[in-house]
Amino acid sequence: MSSKSGDCAELVKTAALAVSLAIDDLAVVSTETPTSPTPLASPEPPTAPHAPAENESPPSPKDAVPSPPPSAIHVTATLNGIGSFGLGASATGGGRLGLDLFWRALQLGIENSIETPASSSASVAGGPNARLRTSLTTASAHACVAGEIPFFCGAVDVGSFQTEGEGITDPKRDATLFVAATVRAGARIWLGSAFFATASVDAVFPLVPYRAEINGTQVFSSPLVGGRGAVGLGVQIF
Repeated sequence: MSSKSGDCAELVKTAALAVSLAIDDLAVVSTETPTSPTPLASPEPPTAPHAPAENESPPSPKDAVPSPPPSAIHVTATLNGIGSFGLGASATGGGRLGLDLFWRALQLGIENSIETPASSSASVAGGPNARLRTSLTTASAHACVAGEIPFFCGAVDVGSFQTEGEGITDPKRDATLFVAATVRAGARIWLGSAFFATASVDAVFPLVPYRAEINGTQVFSSPLVGGRGAVGLGVQIF
């Protein structure tokens, strides 16, 4: 009987120890904090392309491929039809041929002008049906400045003023020196890479007075200022 009581007591102690150990293990597990997972790093946003500064302009195609510089010197030839008034017996027409050298905004040239004969009636003794016939041929040198529209020129004209009396008993011809200063304004419009149209207006100031006589009577004298207008075509030689 005593042996059984001792075994029971020993069994109770063993059970109590096991229960105590189990309770301690549960307390340890409950006090531990669960480890939180490490957060994933967020991806960096893509880098924006470089934007030019306010005072920085993007390169243009012109800057990338420079165009060849224009020729500094070129030569042109022109042919004009002209109208003239005040310089002879009456208004008349004619032609003018010119050759010009261009360098930047400067133009130097020479011209040759031929006017068709002009005529007007003349009141002289012994010639009730007398008429005066005049013609003018000149060569000139000019210098011009500025651009295509407009351009301005100054020129000196030297030539011959021819006169002839008609409807009289003793007709004769005469020639007088013609010298004048000319101021010109005009325009030049290119029609392509080589051809251009041109138009101009001249104010002509005779520097040497000239006159015409029939039978000893003066029937014409040089004006203070005359005028010319011209329209024509030109070509760039090189």
